[in-house]
Amino acid sequence: MRSFYLVLVVAGLLGCGGSSSSETTTNGNTSNQASSGGEESVTLADFTAQVTVGALPGVCGRPDSSLRRCVTVDEQTCGAAFTAAMIGCSEHAAELNLPATVNRQSADATARTIARCAAQAYMLGLNEAGMVLQTPECQPATD
Repeated sequence: MRSFYLVLVVAGLLGCGGSSSSETTTNGNTSNQASSGGEESVTLADFTAQVTVGALPGVCGRPDSSLRRCVTVDEQTCGAAFTAAMIGCSEHAAELNLPATVNRQSADATARTIARCAAQAYMLGLNEAGMVLQTPECQPATD
């Protein structure tokens, strides 16, 4: 029940409560690929799904990763919350100045922007759910 609550908190913070206008798949079967001057591109939703799948082992698969060592979540809860955060961030493409389609030239910058947004939303959601350890090294830096 606690992990479900966490996913709802993260989803609520990102405004992705299930009424998404874009469909995301992780298997690439519904990928909208187009050629633009001979270069392949994918929709932002499909790109986000691919990046999420690639990032999950490093983000959630190791208890000592930067997004797990200061929180009280297991790998499955981490994966669900981080995935919700990634999708939520991609759904705010205009606010984050993200392209509607991603090609090789825009892939690195787009992945960094979405990942940075998702990491912040993930940690904010965990903090709201009371799952961030209250130790000095786990508290956010204050300016």
